[in-house]
Amino acid sequence: MLHGRVLRPASVGAKLIAVDESSIKKFKGARVVRVNDFVGVVAADEWAAISAAKSLKLAWSDERSLIGHEAVRAWMRAGPFESDEFLVRKGDSRQALAGAATRISGEYYWPMQTHGSMGPSCAVADVRDGRATIWSASQATHRFRLTIARVLGPEAAGIAQVPGIATGLISQNGNPPYAVEHQEVLVHWLATAPLRPSNFRAPGKVANCFAVESFADELAAAAGRDAVAFRLQGLSDPRGIEVLRRAAALLGWQARPAPAKTGAGRGIAYIHYKNNESYVAMAMEVDVERSSGAIRVRRVACARDCGLVINPDALRAQIEGNILQTLSRTLFEEVAFDRSRVTSVDWASYPILTFHDVPEILIDLVDRPREPPLGAGEAAATPVPAALANAVFDAAGIRLRTVPFTRQRVLAALA
Repeated sequence: MLHGRVLRPASVGAKLIAVDESSIKKFKGARVVRVNDFVGVVAADEWAAISAAKSLKLAWSDERSLIGHEAVRAWMRAGPFESDEFLVRKGDSRQALAGAATRISGEYYWPMQTHGSMGPSCAVADVRDGRATIWSASQATHRFRLTIARVLGPEAAGIAQVPGIATGLISQNGNPPYAVEHQEVLVHWLATAPLRPSNFRAPGKVANCFAVESFADELAAAAGRDAVAFRLQGLSDPRGIEVLRRAAALLGWQARPAPAKTGAGRGIAYIHYKNNESYVAMAMEVDVERSSGAIRVRRVACARDCGLVINPDALRAQIEGNILQTLSRTLFEEVAFDRSRVTSVDWASYPILTFHDVPEILIDLVDRPREPPLGAGEAAATPVPAALANAVFDAAGIRLRTVPFTRQRVLAALA
């Protein structure tokens, strides 16, 4: 058995110009493996492979094929779009807007983010006699068989993939869950992405709920209504109504029609996940420090109805993980990249939530033993950003519509 290390270029799409194989001669038995622009080293033991990889001299072309993370928002608006799709068309929204005395608008932006797994992922492949057995941590075990087959080529007659535990439907929940007479939801489907995307927790639905529930709060404020009362008036589903009431009660919600602007605030958000699964309401208390722009989340209260609760402890653990990960994504996380490469490559350049930032978490489970279980893996992540943004509005009177909510963005909104 040999040990190997892959050497990757400094820029995306770079071409391998030259390899100096003599630069690793001092490592006994180490040799270079090159296939077109792929290059790696193999050696008899792991440390020799690591050392040879560090010593191998390579020359790469410097490609500038990326757009840079600061251009992503404009790129998304400009397209090209693969297609347009109306998710909801009810009443006549355009005529209603044309005749409205007051029009309220808002643009919300969610950046590219990474799983940022703190634990290393690992895969083992045994390829022999035209077959491959692969042990890997994967969310798409069966679909990956086709991908692996393309990589290995036609000589791989059969592939068996053994799933492991990993360390780390885009248009759903894009429409408001409240009674609205005139409603139109249009999706512009993008054909590509600035960086190669992959699965993430609640893909798309976190951003959609952020926009929908933040804007619901803006409408409540414009109407001079308390945020909870405004939502309850627009809901008819009794399970949705119950989780909203429970989350508000768990936090000790004090009704008011306008933001307090005292530096301490509370916000709320609600989702019926995928419009046919779990019900989640999230209430949150925050402090906003005007001098520095720092946001401190003090308490989070979550009411969750996912039908029959089979394992309450596991469900609570899932909810806590969803809340903490999404607080991190909302407050700190964005993949930074320039024209050549991703530049957020460590915990300094891609900061995440730390122990110091962890708030008190309160959870109220609605157990419905006569209902089918609806799953626990993602739904509690989705209302977190909107609840946080709405709490910031109550605390400081500012609307944060771009994630992450960095100190710089808070100070700019306060200015």
